[in-house]
Amino acid sequence: RNGKTSFRVIGYNEFPYKKTWIEREYWLDGDDGLVVLHVHYADKWHDKLEERGKCDVIQQINIRHTVTHEAAVPGVNAYWHKCEDLDEWKELHGEPIFTIPAQGWRWREKLHGARWDNGFAPVIHDLLTEAEKCTTWVRAVKAVQLVISPGTKKALCIGVEEYAAVNKLRNAVQDMVSLKSRLEELCWSVESVYNPGQRAFKEAIEKFADVVEKSSDACLFAFVGHGVELQGEHFFLPADFELKEKYRTENLLLQDVKEKAVAFSYLEECVKAVRE
Repeated sequence: RNGKTSFRVIGYNEFPYKKTWIEREYWLDGDDGLVVLHVHYADKWHDKLEERGKCDVIQQINIRHTVTHEAAVPGVNAYWHKCEDLDEWKELHGEPIFTIPAQGWRWREKLHGARWDNGFAPVIHDLLTEAEKCTTWVRAVKAVQLVISPGTKKALCIGVEEYAAVNKLRNAVQDMVSLKSRLEELCWSVESVYNPGQRAFKEAIEKFADVVEKSSDACLFAFVGHGVELQGEHFFLPADFELKEKYRTENLLLQDVKEKAVAFSYLEECVKAVRE
């Protein structure tokens, strides 16, 4: 409209197109209702987010309006129901915005006056530039599940592999990095802490409890590292955990573990206190 887009980007999703290329869907809220923008990129798909391409070259770009779905609330827009098999997904009433040349369109290079774009390229350039800032991941089926509200789900991920006096672990931190990335794709707000000592470990839990208390409808705690169970009590081992070689009794061992580890009950009590 007058060379400007009137859409607001409310979410996105991406998946392999024909199990090879990257396809992104952008959910747009505009003056004429909800619209889904499909963008096919020349970059190859990788299951790991960090290994996917930069999505600089577009092969195809389609748009389709939302429609009333029989399972949705009467009179409310909803997305087409999608099959689990991505190869079977169909674009009902989808239509190309413009025909892109065989070599693709390097959309980051804003175009003016191209013969093939019908004047839409600058507008789509601006829209995609704004869309890439969106961090709300959605997979819509019905109108009542339209958008996952960002920031309402909080997670704390702690990974410890560099132990001072206990056997070191491999990949504990990388596992947490991967989990953090996946949770963020699902609209979780994630705080991550790697190789903390006991003090930093407890401070991270206390900070997490404060965040959960202020605004959250779901919370998740994840830990990868060493742990122990003594007399029915469970403990996380921080990076600086260290014990003596021998203890006269198990009670003395338990007392030392309580002083140097982080009890599961500590996490439980912190979160429970702000939930009540």
